[in-house]
Amino acid sequence: MYWYFTWWHDDGTVERLHDALRGQVRVADGRSVEPSAGLIDSQSVRIVTVSTRGFDAGK
Repeated sequence: MYWYFTWWHDDGTVERLHDALRGQVRVADGRSVEPSAGLIDSQSVRIVTVSTRGFDAGK
């Protein structure tokens, strides 16, 4: 089964299937096929620089 997934992922089938289903769900919900806006949540996009050197001033 995993072999099929990797094959379909690599040739773009999974992305095309996802796009088609998303469009059908949006139309069934009375919305446009393509979204008109996007949202990025700061909790979802967290950029943290981790240093393995230095000192802990709190100790």
